Amino acid sequence: MAVNLIPGEFSAFTIAVAILSGFIVFFGYVSMFIKERMFLSEAFVAVIIGIIAGPLVTNGINPYAWENSDEITKQLTRCIIAIQVMAVGIELPKHYMKKDWLTMFMLLMPVMIFMWLVSGLIVWMFVPPITYLESLVIGACVCPTDPILANSVVKGRFAEKHVPSHIRNALSAESGANDGMGFPFLFLAIFLLGEDHVGKAIGKWIYETCLFQIALSCVIGVVVGYVARKMLQWSERHHLIDKPSFLSFAIALALFLMSMTGFSGSDDVLACFAAGNAFSWDDWFRKETEEAHFQDVIDMMLNLSIFVYIGAVIPWNEFHDPVLGLTWWRLVIIAILILIFRRLPIVLLLKPVMPAMKTYREALFSGWFGPMGVGALFLSKIAKEELEQVYPKVEGQEDAVPIRLINPIVLFIVLSSVLVHGTTIPLFQLGKRIRSRTLSFASTSSNPMIMKLPKFSARRHRSSPESTMTETQRNTLYNTAHRQQQQLQQQQQQQQQAGGDSATSGETMISSHNNYMDYTINMPSSNASDIPEEEFLPSDEPPILHPMEPSNIRFVEPVKPRSSTGATSEMHDAADLGPEHLQQSSSSPADSRRSSQHKRHMFRGRSKKPIHDEEASMQLRQPDTSSSASTASASSSSTTHAQPH
Repeated sequence: MAVNLIPGEFSAFTIAVAILSGFIVFFGYVSMFIKERMFLSEAFVAVIIGIIAGPLVTNGINPYAWENSDEITKQLTRCIIAIQVMAVGIELPKHYMKKDWLTMFMLLMPVMIFMWLVSGLIVWMFVPPITYLESLVIGACVCPTDPILANSVVKGRFAEKHVPSHIRNALSAESGANDGMGFPFLFLAIFLLGEDHVGKAIGKWIYETCLFQIALSCVIGVVVGYVARKMLQWSERHHLIDKPSFLSFAIALALFLMSMTGFSGSDDVLACFAAGNAFSWDDWFRKETEEAHFQDVIDMMLNLSIFVYIGAVIPWNEFHDPVLGLTWWRLVIIAILILIFRRLPIVLLLKPVMPAMKTYREALFSGWFGPMGVGALFLSKIAKEELEQVYPKVEGQEDAVPIRLINPIVLFIVLSSVLVHGTTIPLFQLGKRIRSRTLSFASTSSNPMIMKLPKFSARRHRSSPESTMTETQRNTLYNTAHRQQQQLQQQQQQQQQAGGDSATSGETMISSHNNYMDYTINMPSSNASDIPEEEFLPSDEPPILHPMEPSNIRFVEPVKPRSSTGATSEMHDAADLGPEHLQQSSSSPADSRRSSQHKRHMFRGRSKKPIHDEEASMQLRQPDTSSSASTASASSSSTTHAQPH
């Protein structure tokens, strides 16, 4: 009997899955290097891969060859945004929207209105076939900031080092909320185009969009998030839910809420963000899941997939269409002007009334990083559907000009935002390195007398009172104390074996103790790669710079124990407490109390708070006047006894 082999399948679906999965696998090999060393966002890399895999290069993924490609794009972006804004709402700090409500109000109302009007004005200026009202439809699509692209400046090593936490929280909250707040601006322009009377259009916009879509979605989201949190806490308290279900709860809740609000016609994106805030209002769920990273894994896979899809769906052949008034140079100018003037001026202007913006540098940073991505593509598909009802298609003719212009303009702006915002941080880091190297070369080669000066490290960092002791210093101190303890014990045993009296033994231990306490330790310099880079958002205080060079730190133990037994017990305490504690109790009562308080403080510091370099150095350098005086008196008395009568 003949055996028929299963034929190979080279369908569009299998090819697309192979490209997506292969990219995720190979990106994982170098993801740390790309994101933490090169500071490139994962969205930037995914878009480049999508362009290569798309119709422009290899044609491995061609969404335009699929049936209902616009509907597929709409639903994919809708699911991704729902999950992302839910994650943003959960990751915000406790009661954040209540504490920083003024900043959020300014970012969601005046800033978004300005972005909408300016974006529409720029499009209208360079695309002649459409009116300003039609250009406002396109401007509404590029109003929201993308939460996925915003992760490049709110997460990762660069954000943790250079971006303050209040700026990261403000940008995250804004990117989650204004994806849903783009609907009022979009439908206001559409209603004004579709209705004959302005009053009727405004009234329809108020009760359909503002009340039904926006207000109702917020109420639904808050109620669902609150009820879900209480039920989950009850289930977890009674041990009814297992760990996998607990970790995947937020993603399932986002998809469930998106579907339920979609049935009613409300704003599902805004409902998911409100539900995320209510669900993690007390920070309970975030603290329970912050070590699992399950949601981060799912987000990473979805984000890479959607931006590969965006790279493949870019309509390159529509970027140059003289009939529509589109040329490459017009699109480039539109993208540049929108990136500069869409958001930056209004954020700088409103900085005094936004508490989260402490300085104008922070306002400049926040005004620049307003990337556009998945949310803009999602709104463009909704705008295209609504405009098809305003401008019905005539049989045998193409769609109206505004409908045909939405896709290429929005996608070109999204592409520009991904490329520019995705490379801003790497270019900043590269420029800073080149500037520092050029300055170092010029300063050392311009003056021959510079060779006579001491050599300092090229790297400098900001001196901070919170800088802690390195592990090398701690180990060195601990080993030194342990070695001293062993030597003192050996000397004590030798004295006891020799039959010496206790006073002689105590004097010998004191002298040997003083000999071993006066030493010098050469601390190695820190690794150049561990030195933090220059802050992108420096504080208002003037920086205090000092060279990172190996320094000689002299540790002095001037304390004189009262007896041999006391000295031995105190050295045992020093060894037990570890390298943080090297001082012994002094002879005076005041010094004893100070030493006792110091012991308790340093013991608590081992488990709770690290010891600072400057503080430890000051403690180890302080001379003990009582010990010096006692030593001087002992030496003088011995000299007196040695003189002949």
